[in-house]
This record gives sequence, C-alpha cells and structure tokens, in this order.
Amino acid sequence: MIIWWIVIFTILPIGITKPEKVEKGHAAGAPKNPLILKKFIITSLIAFVLWLIVFYIIKEGIFAYQYN
Repeated sequence: MIIWWIVIFTILPIGITKPEKVEKGHAAGAPKNPLILKKFIITSLIAFVLWLIVFYIIKEGIFAYQYN
C-alpha cells in the first residue's frame, strides 16, 4: 500500500492542464480533465513492478544482516 500511495502522488500532477475559462463555483486550480482512472491503472502497474522488486530483495535477503 505504501508503494502504491507514493506512486499515485508522483503520477497525479502529470498531464494536468488548467481550464482557460474558470466556471463559477469551480476552483481556479482544478484540472480540466484529471484522467483519474488512467492514472490509477498506471499507478497500479508501476506499484506492482516495484513491489515485485522489493519482494525479490527481501526474499533473497540481499540487505539482510548476517550474524556471525
């Protein structure tokens, strides 16, 4: 979950454009089309690959401390 949240907060600002004319009742900084579903899918794929890498590192004990 932590990996997914880090990735989503990294992906969210990509491709954001502000509308040229702000409608009444809308925030001035609100994006025109945030593409949330697309970003969730991309985030899930990236987070899955990163999770596989972290899992492999933990499983193989690459950074494990050896007691002598």
